Amino acid sequence: MAMRTNGRLSMGVRREYVAARQSALEGTVRWLEAHAVGVRRGHAGCEHLDGAGLLAIGYDHRTSREGDPQLHTHLLVQNLTAGPDGRITALDSKRLWAHLMTAERVYQQLWRAELTRTLGVRFVQVPDHEQLELEGWHDQALRDGFSKRAAQVRAQCDAWGAAPHAKPPGRPDGPKSMRSPTR
Repeated sequence: MAMRTNGRLSMGVRREYVAARQSALEGTVRWLEAHAVGVRRGHAGCEHLDGAGLLAIGYDHRTSREGDPQLHTHLLVQNLTAGPDGRITALDSKRLWAHLMTAERVYQQLWRAELTRTLGVRFVQVPDHEQLELEGWHDQALRDGFSKRAAQVRAQCDAWGAAPHAKPPGRPDGPKSMRSPTR
C-alpha cells in the first residue's frame, strides 16, 4: 500500500490509521473493564467490590487546546456498572482514576502494535520525552512549530528552575499532582 499520494497520506493508509485507533480504544476499554472497574457498597462505601462492564462513548478532537494538530479521543464513561450480584451501582471512581495512567500506556501500546502490524511502521524512543515516535520522524523544526504546549511546559520549568519531570515547588507529588480530574 502506498503511504503517500501527492504528498498526502493515501486513503488506504488513512483508513488503516483510523481503524488502528479504534481497535486500540476498544482494547483499552476491555482492559479497563478487566482491571479498573469496581463498585463501593456498604456504610460510607467502605466495601470495595469488582464491577462488570463500562458504558463509554468517545469523541474525537483534531487539535490541542492551543490549536496544534493533535488527533485525540476523549472517552466519557457512565458512572454505573453491575456489581458482583448484578445490581447496578455507581462506579468506584477512585479505583478507575488510579488506573488512568496505565490505561493511557495500554492504549498507546495497542495503537502502536496495530499500526506496526497493518502499516509496517516502526517506533523509536526519542531523548526529549517519554513517548515513542515514528522512526524517521525527527524534524525538530516541524515538531517545534506544532508544539505550543510543550514550549509552555518548558518555559514554566525554566521559571521554576526545574527539569520538565521534576517536582515543582509546593507540589510533593510532582507533575501528576498538577493534573485536574476533569481533564
